[in-house]
Amino acid sequence: MKNFVQAGDTLTVETPAGGVLSGDCVLIGKLFGVAAYTAPATAPLEIMCEGVFDLPKADGAAFAAGDAAYFDAATKTIGAQA
Repeated sequence: MKNFVQAGDTLTVETPAGGVLSGDCVLIGKLFGVAAYTAPATAPLEIMCEGVFDLPKADGAAFAAGDAAYFDAATKTIGAQA
């Protein structure tokens, strides 16, 4: 296929303000991923957009298989979506 660029499970983005640690949740606009390594602010950063990860859960959130979830950028946790 002539227009294929890459698989898309890992994307390169600019590291957000404050930098990130390996495994941190990263939200760029509406693009969510998990940092593949530690990087300082504005450096190129690879985020994983597919896969299974253990992520910090919001206090009181309960999940069942298949439930919708969202990332709360203020608390840097995953919450259950109603």
